[in-house]
Amino acid sequence: MKHDLEMRFYRTFKTPADFKLLSLNIRKETGDVVSESTLQRIWGYSTSRTRPRLSTLTTLARCLGFIDWDAYVQSVLRESHAESNFLNKGLLYTSTMRPGDQVRIAWMPDRSATLVYLGDLRFRVVETLNSKLRPDDTALIRFFRKGSALTCMDVCRADEPLGNYIAGEKNGLTELIYQPV
Repeated sequence: MKHDLEMRFYRTFKTPADFKLLSLNIRKETGDVVSESTLQRIWGYSTSRTRPRLSTLTTLARCLGFIDWDAYVQSVLRESHAESNFLNKGLLYTSTMRPGDQVRIAWMPDRSATLVYLGDLRFRVVETLNSKLRPDDTALIRFFRKGSALTCMDVCRADEPLGNYIAGEKNGLTELIYQPV
C-alpha cells in the first residue's frame, strides 16, 4: 500500500514534512484524518511496532479509490495473479432462493439494482440506478458475494440476448441486501 500511495501522490515519504503533506492530502481526498505519527509508523519512520487500525487502512484504501481495505486487498491479490481462492464466506447462493425473493446490490461509483428471483437461477431487474442493466432485463446468476464482482450470464432485454455482464469488476459489490418473501 505504501508504494501505491507514493505512486498516487508522485513522491516518496521520508521526512516529517512529507508525512504532514500526506496527512493533509488524505484528509482532502477522503474527509478522514490519519495523523502524521500514524503515517510515520506505517512507513517505518518511527520505531513503534503498533499495527495500524482497520479504520486507518480503510481510509488509506479509500484514498486509492477503493471502497475499503478488503477491496484493496482483493485487488492486490488479483493483480498478483493469484489464480485460486476459496469463496465460501459470505456467499448467497441463488439455488437456495425462492421465486419472488429480492436482492438489492450496489457497486461503485454510484450504481445499484434491485433484482427479483424468477426460479432456475434466473432474475429479472426491477429497478436500476446508473447501470447498463435496465428494468425487465433478465439474467442467470449463480451467487452473490459482497466485495466480489457479480457475473450475470445470458442477459436478455425483451427476449434479445445481450451476452454476459459484470458488475463491480474492480471493487466488487459494495452492498448486498437479501429480502426473502
